[in-house]
Amino acid sequence: MARDEGNEPDEIRTKIIRDAKFQADTELKDLECQTTELEYMFQKSTYWAPDKDFFNSDEKVCFSTCLPSLEVLMVVFDHVASHVKRQTQSINRFQEFIIVLMKLRLNVPLQDLAYCFVVLISTISRIFFHLIVVMDKRLFPFVYWPDRYQLCKTMP
Repeated sequence: MARDEGNEPDEIRTKIIRDAKFQADTELKDLECQTTELEYMFQKSTYWAPDKDFFNSDEKVCFSTCLPSLEVLMVVFDHVASHVKRQTQSINRFQEFIIVLMKLRLNVPLQDLAYCFVVLISTISRIFFHLIVVMDKRLFPFVYWPDRYQLCKTMP
């Protein structure tokens, strides 16, 4: 029996060591999981909102803005951009301009534009209402409205 009593502390010691190893492994796995979660939370997003590089073809420009080409889009943008006061720091003037054109052409809901450009709906609304006024003032001379006489003359 003396041998059994001598083995009993060894068995207890073995169990304690085994439990300690198990606990250490569990804590290590928990820490690895937390590290992975933190890395995921703080990683930079790979998504970027549409910008000049996105509109690299006339087809995309025409679909999104109804302007015939990228060249025309850039001419109109250059004409308007100098009079635009930026509404947010998170997107650039070109993106603000595109937001307005997409809203006018496609009637995209403000919520959808907010998701697409990763900003708040209120920001999209502020951009739209500010730029539409600037665009009206800057582009008005290029819009031809016939006078009443010409309208009456061409009506059936």
